[in-house]
Amino acid sequence: MPSRVTQTLKPGKKTALDLRKELLAHIKGAELSADGSAEEAWLAFSTLHVGLAGLLLKESSHQSLANQFEGLVYIAIKTLPAKLEQADEDGLSPLALLACCAPPLAMLQNDQDLLENTGKRSAHTKAINTTPSAKPCASSL
Repeated sequence: MPSRVTQTLKPGKKTALDLRKELLAHIKGAELSADGSAEEAWLAFSTLHVGLAGLLLKESSHQSLANQFEGLVYIAIKTLPAKLEQADEDGLSPLALLACCAPPLAMLQNDQDLLENTGKRSAHTKAINTTPSAKPCASSL
């Protein structure tokens, strides 16, 4: 019997399973490099979603899914800190991309302290970006 989601979709529409398969195909060899693309934002938010779901639900299926994001997350953690000072108006900032990687990294390493440190770094960077010499961001207007 088809699932409720499958029953409500019109023919030719993608199911959740189809979207998961598409996502898994895209993460192989992918990098979060702060290029400002919509695809990168999709990967970053998918990474965040997988990590949060794994931390909150603690199911083995989420752990195995997070394992498939491992390469993407570790490359981002190694390369994005060097780009934190970039002020690009298009796409997600390097800090936002790093924040998306924190939950799956904490899950992969079983490290709750990582989540706290990411929050501290985010607050520190926000303080730097709100100095008088910095341009005000839209959310502070």
